[in-house]
Amino acid sequence: LYMDIFVELFGGQNAKIKGYTYMYRDGINNVDIKTTDSIDLSLAQKIVIPISKVFNFMLGPVLEMDILSGKGIIDMNVQGSIDSINMNGFAEFRNAALTYNGLYGKVEKAAGRLDFKEDIIKFMSKQAYVKTNPLSVNGFVKINDNLDFNILSDSVEAKDALEIINNSSLLK
Repeated sequence: LYMDIFVELFGGQNAKIKGYTYMYRDGINNVDIKTTDSIDLSLAQKIVIPISKVFNFMLGPVLEMDILSGKGIIDMNVQGSIDSINMNGFAEFRNAALTYNGLYGKVEKAAGRLDFKEDIIKFMSKQAYVKTNPLSVNGFVKINDNLDFNILSDSVEAKDALEIINNSSLLK
């Protein structure tokens, strides 16, 4: 199956999905996913997740997020067989708001980057806030493996920290 899809979005933004896949277990995939520099991330998530299911590749923490708003860019290549997929590229985000499955609270004003290198996805935040508390989230996930991350903040109010810890299943 060869694809050459162009999705025109609001404000002159667009997404391009181009490549091929063989829809059987040992088939080889080679797909490029590229967007312009200010794509709506909530919309991009709705485009990329179904593609990841068709081509059977993991998107690491992206699958556990509900992206509410934000802007960014995606530039990645996915290739390999269903049993051995490799991704290379990146996704950058800014002014994003999201929730994360298993973590209590909404993350706001987030900016950072996801780097895709073969079967590892690294994520680094430049800034993020829960309520008014600044935090940094950095880590990695190996495809089909556990998520390893750190959440750091040098100024969190004790009542907010306790509320987050007590209500986050990932932190128990």
